[in-house]
This record gives sequence, structure tokens and C-alpha cells, in this order.
Amino acid sequence: MTENIKNSVPFYLIGENYNCLCARAKVDASWSETLAASYGWIVYNPDGSCLNMSVLALRAESALQAEAVSNSNLLRWAVHSNILHFEASSDCLQILLQIAGVVTPHHLTKGIVNDIALLLPSFHCLKLSFIPRNLNKVAHNLARTAMSL
Repeated sequence: MTENIKNSVPFYLIGENYNCLCARAKVDASWSETLAASYGWIVYNPDGSCLNMSVLALRAESALQAEAVSNSNLLRWAVHSNILHFEASSDCLQILLQIAGVVTPHHLTKGIVNDIALLLPSFHCLKLSFIPRNLNKVAHNLARTAMSL
């Protein structure tokens, strides 16, 4: 079943035409058992040029919590930047399933996923989708780099 869900893109969609010209982002997080975590995301303009990127070291109780924070901060940045047409890709299937309401949020991510839900109506068009880790190398490397800061 998970493979079928993984292949059903997008996980969350607002707006009828999500193929419109929009900013596109890739996001990832990193975590260690010492509770150190970090995330990295990069946002591209519709022409493919870099619009913005962010890295942040933080404390998280789990890798899933770090992934939730990274997605939340990315969407919050997009809302505050007045981006109305947005596509975000993450390699964390569990967070995407939680945001889509397919899976009940874990106790460490429930509040963060609820905060994300409050941001979603701010977009005219929004597509959240799964991306395999091997296609998410830039965001993954940003997150790993932030871990060493």
C-alpha cells in the first residue's frame, strides 16, 4: 500500500491547475540520536534560478519531528514571502501522509502538522509531493551541512 501511496502524486493539492508557473522547493532534514537536528531547503523560481535557500541547526526528539519542522518553516517562509503558487517536494513520506490526513500525526509532530494545516489555505495553488532521496540531493546536502555547524 505504501508504494501505491508514494506513487500517487501529489499528496496535497490546492487549486485546479498545479502545473502553473510557481516557485518550486526541495526540503530535507537530518537528525542524530544526540537530538541534534538540522534542515535545508532550496526554492527555485519558475525559470529554475535559485530564489532562496535556508539551513538551520535545531534540537529535535526524532527525525520525523525534524522533517516536520523543516516543512513547516518552508511553508511559513513561502506564506510570508507572499508566494501564492508553490510546489514543495520532500523525501519524508510519513510527514506528507500526516499533512494529507492519511496517517494520524505522531505525538511529536501533531502540533507542527496542525500548524502546517493553518498555513495551507494561504496558497492559491499548492502541491506537496514525495521525491526519492536520490533526487533530493541538494536539500539533503544542505541539511547535512547545517548539522555540522
